[in-house]
Amino acid sequence: MNKIKIVIPIYRTELNQNEIMALDNNINKLSEHPIAFIIPENLDISEISAKYPKVEIIQVSDEWLGTKNGIDGYNRMMMSEEFYRIFKDYEYIFICHIDSWIFRDEVNYWCDRGYDIVAPPWPKSKRFYFFPFKQILSSKIKKRRGEVHCREIVYDHIGNGGLSLRKVASCLMACQKYSKKINEYIQLSKSKPFYYEDVFFALEPKEFNYPDTQEAVFWGADIRPDMCLYLTKGQLPMGCHGYAHKRRRKYWEKHIPIK
Repeated sequence: MNKIKIVIPIYRTELNQNEIMALDNNINKLSEHPIAFIIPENLDISEISAKYPKVEIIQVSDEWLGTKNGIDGYNRMMMSEEFYRIFKDYEYIFICHIDSWIFRDEVNYWCDRGYDIVAPPWPKSKRFYFFPFKQILSSKIKKRRGEVHCREIVYDHIGNGGLSLRKVASCLMACQKYSKKINEYIQLSKSKPFYYEDVFFALEPKEFNYPDTQEAVFWGADIRPDMCLYLTKGQLPMGCHGYAHKRRRKYWEKHIPIK
């Protein structure tokens, strides 16, 4: 069995400057591994693929990927057995969105750790680290409002799917075993933006083995880059997701040429 495939979703041909730079940087940094663009059927990315002739192109239904169903289609794809069967010959896939930035290649190290999922964690804010009662109170208030899940529930869980290492067999098993729960997420996501595929994989598969937050911050950062860099004592993670977001760019512009 092959060890790892880098999977880069592309659903449109018009990329902004940051996405073009990130794509070039990430393919260069991860060039020791097989890489594939996953695209919606009938999307012509010939201009992009001409620049990266060694990158495989995998087409999937535009019901899954593209502008037709947007994030809802993507969530269904990432929680479907059929998607993971595409990569049945690989132990791991590394989902790397084009709004991610790779600082260095440590993919083999993380594969060897044997986790089912590795992703940028959702760390608690400092007020919850130093005053945990505030988190408990906040969660209770939101539950009383009828919110089954609230953001506090995912704090210190793993983590954002846009920069995630996934054990193929484990994800396939989870899609089969938790199919009813997946259907619940799909229905709830239509009215509640919390119920995304990465939240499902972070909370629902009870058999999964995850790194804790203190370890996962060395894999990647997403929300709260300030807390991630605080936990790493200033060391850059392997990569980061959503680095150009207006609330995060100030933490990354020293290290990434953000436009």
